[in-house]
Amino acid sequence: MSIDITPEIAEMVQTILRTGNYESEADVLCEALNLLKKRDRPRIDINQGLAELESGHPIGGGEVFAELEAKAAQLANAKQ
Repeated sequence: MSIDITPEIAEMVQTILRTGNYESEADVLCEALNLLKKRDRPRIDINQGLAELESGHPIGGGEVFAELEAKAAQLANAKQ
């Protein structure tokens, strides 16, 4: 894959590489995309929920709380 980036973005990537936290431009890009994915996840979930409501297939409150508890447990385990 080949992409065109602005000189400002190229310099930003090089600055990040100089920190020593990443080994390559690809590593920087992967990290950026993962952060975008995490940032956008709640919006995607909300839109999915709204679509389910509009289609007449709402999720019950118990199921929502069960999912939230499972996610909270995952986060707690990840921090350990």
